[in-house]
Amino acid sequence: PKWPHESNPQRAKINQLSQDLSQPYQDPDYPDVKLLPLWHGTAPTALEGILKTGYANLATTDSGFFGKGIYSAWEAEYAHRVYSKGSLLLNWVCYYSAYPTLY
Repeated sequence: PKWPHESNPQRAKINQLSQDLSQPYQDPDYPDVKLLPLWHGTAPTALEGILKTGYANLATTDSGFFGKGIYSAWEAEYAHRVYSKGSLLLNWVCYYSAYPTLY
């Protein structure tokens, strides 16, 4: 990733926070893989499909606010308020290198 070479210290701060939050769930065999329990808000009518086949490929249906992907949040209240239409799912999300967004 090129963002560590930018002159924006907020991205580094957000990245460090992400690493700190994932630290309790770190697998010592794979220390570079970050694992987080995150909330996903959705409509109750979408639950059956998600639980049967997984999340939709948003790359073909929605460009998203920050880009293509499946959105999750650390705070259940935020996921419910912003993305939920009545249902919340708790997901274990793993990543290797994330791009810290600023908004």
